[in-house]
Amino acid sequence: MNQMKISEKVADVLSHFPFGGLLVRKTQHLANNWRAGHIPAQQRSVVDKQISAMRSGDIDPVFASCIAALKAVKLESFSLLDGACASGYYSDVLQALDPRAIEYY
Repeated sequence: MNQMKISEKVADVLSHFPFGGLLVRKTQHLANNWRAGHIPAQQRSVVDKQISAMRSGDIDPVFASCIAALKAVKLESFSLLDGACASGYYSDVLQALDPRAIEYY
């Protein structure tokens, strides 16, 4: 499925919700931002502070929710495909907060 068809499907689903059409119109220009080459470095500059805090015991609520969700996986080892992280920082989070053998991609 090409990018345009996915965008059209999302727009169709959102059109059934109050303000969904407005949301699509206001954010359409952001649809391809994930492809921008500067995103991984920009993301990493923010996340490095969160990871440093995590290693000092101050765990970001988003990191904590990820680890809580992974507790539902009752396996000693597994792989995890992260389709949304530009810089791969969740590999650091998993290594620090989950003792299992998790292959992160």
